[in-house]
Amino acid sequence: MRTPHTAAIATAAALLLTACAGPDPDPAACKQAMAEQLDDAMNTGAEGQRPAACEGVDAATLERIVGEVTEEKIGEELEDAFGDLGEDEAEPATP
Repeated sequence: MRTPHTAAIATAAALLLTACAGPDPDPAACKQAMAEQLDDAMNTGAEGQRPAACEGVDAATLERIVGEVTEEKIGEELEDAFGDLGEDEAEPATP
């Protein structure tokens, strides 16, 4: 059974594999568009395509962006899932 998270990561990987270099890329706009598309995929299970904002971004930069977006989203999901788990143990008890 595929979860929306697995589908989202697969979509991000597919975006990387279809990258090609072109004129005047905007890595920041590409990262934003990928993050929005990944959010949508995680919430709805929708499969995405390479965002138009990523046209012209070279493969190495696209690989870095996919890694950053995926790492950020996984971090957010882990934080949501586990929250403050263990923080109480690190704080000293007040008398």
